[in-house]
Amino acid sequence: MSRKLRTTLAAMLGLALCLWAPPVSAAEGSRAARIAEMSFDAVILRPLNLAVLAVGSVAFLGTAPLVAPHGGLSTTWDLYVYGPYEYTFLRGLGDL
Repeated sequence: MSRKLRTTLAAMLGLALCLWAPPVSAAEGSRAARIAEMSFDAVILRPLNLAVLAVGSVAFLGTAPLVAPHGGLSTTWDLYVYGPYEYTFLRGLGDL
């Protein structure tokens, strides 16, 4: 395995562990915890959800001709497009 691939895999594993680990010292409802939640939401979650929205929009366009004859267009829209849109743009900052 090349050095660049090992470094990339190690960085991805480290990021995954950081995102998976629960907060240790932030008390529920404290100002520091709220700032941490808002920062995590603005820096990590919103850009990821924007990417999910883009992929979901493309997936909707691909599946729309298949589900339209069966009446599933609104369900597909809600699942692929509106759900990610709502989570990305309509909820409050830090409301995880």
